Amino acid sequence: MARWNQDDIKNLYSKIDGFIDERTMDLHYNVLHKKYVDGLAKLESDLNKSIPLHVYLSKIYSTEFSLEVEKKELLIKNGGGHYNHTIFFQTLTDKKIDFKEGNLKNDIIKNFGSFDEFVDVFVRKGSSVFGSGWCWLVRVTGNVKFSCFEDSYYKNLTLNIDRPTKLIECSPGDLIIVCTDKQESPIMYSDDLKICMGCDLFEHSYLNVFNANKVEYIYKWFKHLDWSLLERIYTELVLVNKPLGITETGKISLP
Repeated sequence: MARWNQDDIKNLYSKIDGFIDERTMDLHYNVLHKKYVDGLAKLESDLNKSIPLHVYLSKIYSTEFSLEVEKKELLIKNGGGHYNHTIFFQTLTDKKIDFKEGNLKNDIIKNFGSFDEFVDVFVRKGSSVFGSGWCWLVRVTGNVKFSCFEDSYYKNLTLNIDRPTKLIECSPGDLIIVCTDKQESPIMYSDDLKICMGCDLFEHSYLNVFNANKVEYIYKWFKHLDWSLLERIYTELVLVNKPLGITETGKISLP
């Protein structure tokens, strides 16, 4: 049996009305996510069994990381793909779960002014991503600098040399919206970026239901998040400076 596997998310497989249909779920989960897991399995002999996947990903761009360039690229693609998709699928729900008062909601309001403003900024930034990628809410746990294209809510990890940039410094405790390319993740860039939630922006995630309306897709994504689980992630991991890991059975790892 392969070391890393997908969770059997039966509650999501059929559909989530108005957000995911059967065709999208079958392609996204049973074909594409599985492809990342299968690709990751081919690298097992090169990876230490005692080291969790998120640790490998957090060191992927470090000079201390010793892996052939070709295999490193495969780990970014397949390891990042499995890690990102596990977070995406595990934090969705087919039930209505209200976003109650708690540490996550309080800090979102503190950083963005209101929950609605946070959602609007997240949607605006996520929908501006061209092609494939992800949009994340992360908490900064150290002093981090980013190249920033627009307002201070948005720090893009990928420097675009074709557009003017300015340097933004983030302080510990800041909640920021970060976009990454393809299957990259914020943890690949800094241990001081702790993931709170992430939205898949690949076209296969939304085209069949929303056509090219990425804005509507992201707004609907917010309505199907498991806010109880996200509060646990934020309180039990993020606030105590622990990384968001996943188990070998494809679940989010919580204390």
